Amino acid sequence: MITLLIFDGRPFVTVDEMHRTILQNHNSYVGEDDIVFNLGDGCHGFKGSDYELKSLLEQFNGRMIYLPGNHEDRLHVFKQVFTVLDNQILNVHFKEYNIQAVLCHFPIRVWDAAH
Repeated sequence: MITLLIFDGRPFVTVDEMHRTILQNHNSYVGEDDIVFNLGDGCHGFKGSDYELKSLLEQFNGRMIYLPGNHEDRLHVFKQVFTVLDNQILNVHFKEYNIQAVLCHFPIRVWDAAH
């Protein structure tokens, strides 16, 4: 995970600092009853224990709907905290805003089932 900070040029000294910043930014915008769609790879490279990961995930505001990505070695922990769907693509219609959206972990243009 440290290499992620170095090679991606992220502005954090430690991974813990990055996690705290992501959590603070998320919770400053998302309320307890908001619905959040997370499009996967939520803990790729996470080095902590399952307990530490669960403790971190439980701090995020909102009702999380999680669409798995392609790096999900800790999906069993996400299933303890969030609603986890079996598919990697979801077609949703937000009637209140008259918006139709396709949510997918992969960019649609490169998703192997796009054709």
